[in-house]
Amino acid sequence: MKITTVFNLLLAIGATLAAPIDPEPALNLENRDASTSALIPRDGDDYPYKKSCKDADEVDKWNFYKCDCTSFVAWRLNDVKKIEFTNKYKGQHWGNAGIWDDAARDSKVKINKTPKKGAVAQTDKSRSGKGHVAWVKSVSKDGNKVTVEEYNYRKDKYGTRTVAKEDFQWYIHL
Repeated sequence: MKITTVFNLLLAIGATLAAPIDPEPALNLENRDASTSALIPRDGDDYPYKKSCKDADEVDKWNFYKCDCTSFVAWRLNDVKKIEFTNKYKGQHWGNAGIWDDAARDSKVKINKTPKKGAVAQTDKSRSGKGHVAWVKSVSKDGNKVTVEEYNYRKDKYGTRTVAKEDFQWYIHL
C-alpha cells in the first residue's frame, strides 16, 4: 500500500472520530427496562410535533390532531411499545380522549382501574369536555400514585405530574 493511501486513510479515520456526537439522541435504543424489555424514552419533551403546536389543527400521521393528548399518547404507543396504533386501531374509532375507554372495550383491549408503567391513563373529565389521556411513566410502590407524561393538559404544552391513581377513571393496557 502506498504511503499516501495510508496517510489519506488515517486522515479520514481521524475526521470521523473528531465528528461531533449528538448528546441527546431521540431514543436511547440501548436503554431497556429489564423487567419488561420495553424501550424507555429519554426524559423530557421528545414529542416529534412539539414545534408544530401552532398548527394544531393539522392531523398527525396517526390521524389525531397534533399536540392533543391523543396524538402524544399515540406517538408513545408507536415509538416506545412498537404498537401500530392509529385512530382506527383494531377497527375502532378512538377519536377524542373521552371515548378511548369505549374504543378499548369494543376492540377487546384490556382496561381496568390498575395503573401500570406504559399504560394509557384515561378520564372523561377535562376542561374541554373531550376527556384526557396520558402516558403512565411510573407507578408508586404502593400503587396509589401515578406519574404521567402528557400533552395539552395545560394548553399545547408537555408536562409531567404525579397524581392519585383515582384522578384517572381507567387504565388502558395495550
